[in-house]
Amino acid sequence: MSITSVSENVIANIIALMIIGFTTYFFIYIRMSGISQSFRRLRPPKKRVFYLDQIQITDVVRDEHTDFISPITHKEREILIKFYASRNQARLFNGRSVRLDQLIFTSNHKEDHNLNQLDPPRSLVKAKISQVDFFDFISTNLTAYPSNEPVRSFRQQLAAVFRSIGSFAIIQQVTNDVKKHGRPKDVLDALNNRSLANIIAVSILIIDTQGRIGIVKRTTRVAISSGNYGTTCAGTVGSDDYSETDPFITCAIREIKEELNLEFTSLNFDGIAVPKQKMQPIFLYHVHTDKTWEELFPIIQEARDFSFETAAFYAVPIDQAITFVAHSKMTDTAAFQIWHFARLNGYEKNWFSALLSLPKRNEYLLPWRGCCQQSQSISILPGTKKSELKS
Repeated sequence: MSITSVSENVIANIIALMIIGFTTYFFIYIRMSGISQSFRRLRPPKKRVFYLDQIQITDVVRDEHTDFISPITHKEREILIKFYASRNQARLFNGRSVRLDQLIFTSNHKEDHNLNQLDPPRSLVKAKISQVDFFDFISTNLTAYPSNEPVRSFRQQLAAVFRSIGSFAIIQQVTNDVKKHGRPKDVLDALNNRSLANIIAVSILIIDTQGRIGIVKRTTRVAISSGNYGTTCAGTVGSDDYSETDPFITCAIREIKEELNLEFTSLNFDGIAVPKQKMQPIFLYHVHTDKTWEELFPIIQEARDFSFETAAFYAVPIDQAITFVAHSKMTDTAAFQIWHFARLNGYEKNWFSALLSLPKRNEYLLPWRGCCQQSQSISILPGTKKSELKS
């Protein structure tokens, strides 16, 4: 065989390997980036989440031994964390988070777990929780069911691949282990998957005295859902909340204080949503204030985490909320929570009509201005009527 033939074979093999490599990378890039979110927005928010409402959590059971069983080793988890950090240009910090192991119904619950068959007014529920690492969530939930991440440049994505060359096989291993349980059918089914860390998050809608919902755009510095629009406030239930009587509402009130510099004593619980991307149980809350966002915003800007986590803040009239959601890159849970709240208050705009409408985004943007006011307690307006929200 001549030298020319050998060279041609070597070059052909190199080209074939490059094609295989770039094809593999392309599919992983599409799967792990936020490109698909543009297409997900075509689906109504109710199709993107599992939702459990009409429940009241009456007791919290803490278990020293979690039900979570990691499908990978600690070393493999470190590889995935490095891959996630480099791909998203994020600084990640591990910590103990609270996992929702199980929901135990103590009254008014049908055995088939059909949400439409929960008897009013509310089913009484006992929540069983334990503690896991935040990195367990990234290496399981966000690996098997990637969430809406911002699309980085091809160069940054390619660099992330080369820095974590061994991550692809581990990603496939996690995905196969998680999905061998089958696709979840509802919230309870999602919680039964012991291969998912299922750490609990909270999401809060705050509505001002003019009936406007606070919607934020997150910075690209945050580790989760960076660059996306979201509800007024959100966060993860951590170890500091674990021993509280109600760790979920304690976390929500704490997050409002840290992110918005506002203080509340109680919130309205709206149920639990599990987005079909992250498969993460998220406790939904809302609350009304007796002030306008213009009055609150100088106080909000003094919040500890506001400038780090928030790129923009919008005061969106409730009758325009669905249109705003339809045209915003938003997590599935945030889109559902805002859409659901608007519909409950009488604004049942068709989703596809909302997609064809254009939001007046700049009209809702609150201007940034400095202020040195201290934290302020906000009064809650209980039982705000639909007519008051429309005014």
